[in-house]
Amino acid sequence: MSGSYEVLWSMFLLGTFKFLFAAAPGAGLAVPFFETVAITSFGAILSAMLFFYAGSFIFQRIQQRNRLKPHRFNPRRVARNRKIVKIKRRIGFVAFCYVSSVLFPVPLGAVICSRFYRHRKWAFPLMALGIVINAHLLALIWYGILG
Repeated sequence: MSGSYEVLWSMFLLGTFKFLFAAAPGAGLAVPFFETVAITSFGAILSAMLFFYAGSFIFQRIQQRNRLKPHRFNPRRVARNRKIVKIKRRIGFVAFCYVSSVLFPVPLGAVICSRFYRHRKWAFPLMALGIVINAHLLALIWYGILG
């Protein structure tokens, strides 16, 4: 490992939440390409695994909390949910698992993917493969811009 631990740690933390910008510190500070890809994809896969398998628990807690509150109509929330379902229907199972980490922040994408596809055994492996492929592509873009 040739990068400093502070830079690697920052890329790891950026990979856990906002995967789109995780490779920027590595590209700006001349960390080797494959080291950047490995650190950012490891952080994103770890976060996705945690939130994917805890997704059903998270939704159960949200539903329990919402049952106690009086139901109010929120048009922004309805519009957001309709957009997510529209994207899901348009691109399908495999593509949604591939791009959920780029379209949404990693925890939100993992929870949404868990909500729709937790019963399919290939959902998380496809999501992890999508994270690795996107890590390579995003690192190439950031190294092209900043390198």
